[in-house]
Amino acid sequence: MSECLILGAVDGKDVVLLQPETPVINGLKIS
Repeated sequence: MSECLILGAVDGKDVVLLQPETPVINGLKIS
């Protein structure tokens, strides 16, 4: 069985996938 965890930073109605090369604003909710 395989498992994969994908996290994103919630910015209003948008979700930015967390990646080393993608900057996000400090303090955003992670879900």
